[in-house]
Amino acid sequence: MILVSKSMGVAMHILSNVIRMFPRHFKNFVFLSAGIVDVESFAGQSTLEKMRTEVNENLQYFVDYCHQYGIAAEAYASFGTDTVEELTKLAEKVSKKYSNCIFFSSKLIFEHDNFITRFLHNETPLTVQRNLHMQGKELVILPMRV
Repeated sequence: MILVSKSMGVAMHILSNVIRMFPRHFKNFVFLSAGIVDVESFAGQSTLEKMRTEVNENLQYFVDYCHQYGIAAEAYASFGTDTVEELTKLAEKVSKKYSNCIFFSSKLIFEHDNFITRFLHNETPLTVQRNLHMQGKELVILPMRV
């Protein structure tokens, strides 16, 4: 199970590293994403629909990519106001269907980081990991050097 953010590059990094690090181990991939409803989304129905469409198109891209290489894949999306809460709920729901699963996410690693960059860019994967660990599920965070 791969957690997909707005950046498709990060999710592609996760997918390619999982395939490289665990060759022929994983035969199925499930992509999870949370669309965040914020003040901009409430600007109008068209803005909300645009966000929903973008999330679903991103997920479909990864499903299609896997299918091109003969890999089984599915995608699930959730929408709400809190990324961590939505991803945690979605992970719990989907893991009932796939009981023997491992979640993957990514953490940005900066060459010259400080408190601000660590706080702004790395809190979500760690918080989701903590929540999933409390549920007895595994989430592996892969480093992504920037």
